[in-house]
Amino acid sequence: TETVKRTTQFTMDSMLHIDQTLTIGATERPIARTIPMVLLVFVCFALLRLSVFHPTVLVGNDLFWHLAYGNSILDHHALPTADWLSWTFKDQPYQITQWLGEVLLALAVRFGGSTLLSMTLTVASVLTLYCAWRAAALYIHNPVTALFLALLTVLPVLTLNARPQIFGMLAFAALVWALSVWFERKDPRALVAMPAIMVLWV
Repeated sequence: TETVKRTTQFTMDSMLHIDQTLTIGATERPIARTIPMVLLVFVCFALLRLSVFHPTVLVGNDLFWHLAYGNSILDHHALPTADWLSWTFKDQPYQITQWLGEVLLALAVRFGGSTLLSMTLTVASVLTLYCAWRAAALYIHNPVTALFLALLTVLPVLTLNARPQIFGMLAFAALVWALSVWFERKDPRALVAMPAIMVLWV
């Protein structure tokens, strides 16, 4: 009887070990397979944005208006107080609200022309998607599913052309990620990140 008990226990332990091994392997293998898929989606997204921001299709959506204000700020080291570009409001009092984004766009053109401008806008778009993905991944276990959810939430980035608002979208996505980290993990670093994001954004 004792021999039967020991044999039975050994068999149960062996089966449990095999079951645990299979369970761990079953969960690790799909996740391992999804990581390259995530990277592929990011690469495709980056290439798509780069093609949209290509110099041949870059003109439009007030691009030169924003570049003119960005260059003015760089040349005079001051924010404009009057609207000297819009013919309907020429020389009227004006409070510029996107000056840092306009400066970034102007700097990109100064140092690298339309190519660097396209790359800058693409990086901002990809970072927006990355922040949205990291926020979604806190609630969705599968990284590919989380990425497709993030893609749905940042679809406006696909249609937004060369405008400084794209940096505002990046700041908003980063803020949502920081809030999610705090809500889910109570990580104090999120509390430090949120004011820093708001300072850049505002």
